[in-house]
Amino acid sequence: SQKAGVGTALKKDQVGLILARVQYLLDHQNNLPPHNALSANGECASLWCVTGRWCTLQGASILAITGVGQAGGALLAGGILSNLTILVPMPGVWGMAGWWWYVPATVAYPFLVPMLVTLGMASLVPLEILRRNRKKWRAITDSLNHEFWSDASDVLKE
Repeated sequence: SQKAGVGTALKKDQVGLILARVQYLLDHQNNLPPHNALSANGECASLWCVTGRWCTLQGASILAITGVGQAGGALLAGGILSNLTILVPMPGVWGMAGWWWYVPATVAYPFLVPMLVTLGMASLVPLEILRRNRKKWRAITDSLNHEFWSDASDVLKE
């Protein structure tokens, strides 16, 4: 059963296996990756002991929420600016005659287009950081699990 306040879909392993992983980390500290705020921290180690998966749920949540929020902001800004029309003088003789017309803001102010593209690209940065860290977490999980089960007693393997 899950404790209150634990927000993960990962299933906890049996207590004996959890304790064996804790003991393994205590006995083989040199197998741990160097500390890194996103890819190798205390939360990663404790989660590996409990579930057999190396990752940080807090870091993954923050990066995913930030990326989605920024992407939503970029889409909203792009939607507003692409539908916003501005009243400007017509080009040529008609403009000199005092005629005006409505044009999209991105036509009247073309510098807005690269700004919107930059905003959209910036929203992808947290998602790319998350993708790279998930790759690291997978590699560390595979390595630790291989080393753990290679070192595990036959009783634990059963």
